[in-house]
Amino acid sequence: MLPRNFTHMIHPRFLFPIALIATLASPLQAGVVINEMFYHAPDDLNDLEYVELLNDSPDPADLGGWKFSNGIQYEFPTGTTLQPGAYLVLCKDRAWFARFYQHNPAGEFSKSLQDGGEKVTLKNAAGKTVESVEYNDRPPWPQSADGHTASLERICPSAPASQASNWAPSALSADDDSKPAGTPGSRNGNYMATLPPDITGVHFTPEICQPGDAVKVRATVEGEPTRVELLYRIAQPGAESNETSVGMERAVGGDYAATLPGSEANRILRFRIRATGSGGATRIYPHPNELRPAFSIYVTPVLETGAIPTVQIFSVGQEEFQETEAYRQNQTRGPRGFGPFGGFGGFGAPPPDKAVPPQGRSALVYLAPDSKTPQLFDFVNITERKSGQKVRLHKDQPLNGVTTFNLLYEPEETTILNESLAYQLYGLAGNDTVASGYMRVLINGQIAGYHLWFEQPTGSFFRRTQADPDGDLYKVIWQGYHRPSPLTPREKMPKRMDIVRLFEKKSNPHDGYEDLISLIESLEKARGNDSALWQAIESQFDVDQVVNYYAVNMLLSHWDGFFNNYFIYHDRKNTKKWRLHPWDQDSTWSQRGGDSKELYELPLDFGAEGATPPGVSRTRRMFGGGGGFGGRGGPFWWRDGDAISKPLLANPTFRAKFRARLKGLATTVFTEESFGPHIDTLEVSLEPEIQLRASLAKRNPEAAVDRFHRTMDSLREHIRQRRAFILAELEKE
Repeated sequence: MLPRNFTHMIHPRFLFPIALIATLASPLQAGVVINEMFYHAPDDLNDLEYVELLNDSPDPADLGGWKFSNGIQYEFPTGTTLQPGAYLVLCKDRAWFARFYQHNPAGEFSKSLQDGGEKVTLKNAAGKTVESVEYNDRPPWPQSADGHTASLERICPSAPASQASNWAPSALSADDDSKPAGTPGSRNGNYMATLPPDITGVHFTPEICQPGDAVKVRATVEGEPTRVELLYRIAQPGAESNETSVGMERAVGGDYAATLPGSEANRILRFRIRATGSGGATRIYPHPNELRPAFSIYVTPVLETGAIPTVQIFSVGQEEFQETEAYRQNQTRGPRGFGPFGGFGGFGAPPPDKAVPPQGRSALVYLAPDSKTPQLFDFVNITERKSGQKVRLHKDQPLNGVTTFNLLYEPEETTILNESLAYQLYGLAGNDTVASGYMRVLINGQIAGYHLWFEQPTGSFFRRTQADPDGDLYKVIWQGYHRPSPLTPREKMPKRMDIVRLFEKKSNPHDGYEDLISLIESLEKARGNDSALWQAIESQFDVDQVVNYYAVNMLLSHWDGFFNNYFIYHDRKNTKKWRLHPWDQDSTWSQRGGDSKELYELPLDFGAEGATPPGVSRTRRMFGGGGGFGGRGGPFWWRDGDAISKPLLANPTFRAKFRARLKGLATTVFTEESFGPHIDTLEVSLEPEIQLRASLAKRNPEAAVDRFHRTMDSLREHIRQRRAFILAELEKE
């Protein structure tokens, strides 16, 4: 039932109060339209959905007995009346709706609107279809409404709902992660009394042009426009010109055509089409609230290529430009941090992330080593992260299947020369692992040296690996600073904060921690009972995958990957199992954390319950001695395992599988003959980049190359020494 105090927002052209009334002698049903739909909220706000009706007629409408028969399910109770010019909003969940909007919804519907699109049908009390609209998340439907904060707003109430051209995205939020937009209960920002002309196609040549090249643009415009214009700006690092208008003339075949003048090198031409109808109604295409509000053409300079890809960070916004320029100019500073952890970055919580808007102000230009044609990714977000940049591309335009990746620069090169090779080893061992490699980076046209790049595990990564893209992903935070999202409902707030503080929820962050807490509590409950513990492990983990993860960690002497620097992922839809995925591999290949001999001989029980540092007795550990980042008597890098590694690696059945897999990998994949060529290939491709980077930093290129070759030799030495130690230790049991 409707709340007693329910009132509708007033259509702007009616200035008197309008309220729901219980009865109506002669109701009119004409003029009630589906006016707005919010079908896919940002982040995991899955129950934040709404549908808005508008009575655009001059008379009240009796909605009693009306119902939605497709898309959502809801039947209006007897006596429901919608006044002229008033709005009625139905939502999926009243509590979620109230967190973000002031309007009081009329009721809650059942079922959910599909993120990929579906038909929504409204029928009257006689069962006759009043309106039906089949929306989609692909063009010509707005894409910014598909999880990027916007709602679908109807443009003209009197024009058909079935036309995609009658729907437009609402104004966007400033935060693509958790701040929804939309206009429930009030006039649509896109409202027009008449439908403007429809722009159904835009074609331009060339798509990538040389300096001075003119660009021919054609557009198909329907609806007898009175004027069609080409609007364009020229973007360069740190600035964008004012918008210029060029009239488009009707060409043979009915299209409209105009020509963009040539531009200088390393510029981006951004243009859009504006069509005005006889009543003054105007349409701009692409819509200003779309993820890419303009078409983009890159005016390419001469780009020198090497054996690795070249990318340019192109910062148009002044704030972004200043940040990236400061980053570029500071790259030659020396190693930071303390002791063997130069560049460690500190032990405290990182600063809070900045809001990331759906429309980015930056661009990325990518050139593959074997190509002469760069790819342009415009209106993307490129934000600062520790020792580098995070690049967020739009999901409909990934780079080689990747939508989000990190670019990492470290003054101490040894900490990035090992990482991509580590990811390769995980992959060769059978683990699904993020894509990675190296790129020559330009920032605003200036060379910034080579960077490590590695994919951020997001929905695109899990789709590519045939896992549930909507599963629960947690990042291990050994420092213990994590706290639940403030948007987590009260009933889902966790009671085991001792667990939650160590695991940052990266997907579905507002949906609670029940599955993770249940997993760890099942391991805790089975402690001391090997058979029960194995049952808990086998029923909840993808055992072979997790065995592989720990085995490769052990091959790499990755002391930092048993209690830290990994993701734990719950595939809720397909396998229903938990998996472990590697992250932040700078402490591999004996490159960081202690002297090489210590790390060559990392004990095979490292990370397991009861493991002790070399040279420290278990009794001494019980009374407070024995390592742990500087603890007495043990290596500086020693730390106990976590709530996952300790029970798994100590369980006899799991450990037998772990040791068998470790031996198998040490005799096949992890050998000089098998993995050595990967190191050789990387060494050849990166040597020119080492010379270039040294020259940029005004260091001796020959000395830099010599250090580089010694580092690569140390990776080969790690294989020899670590493999020999592991095989010898396995023979002892």
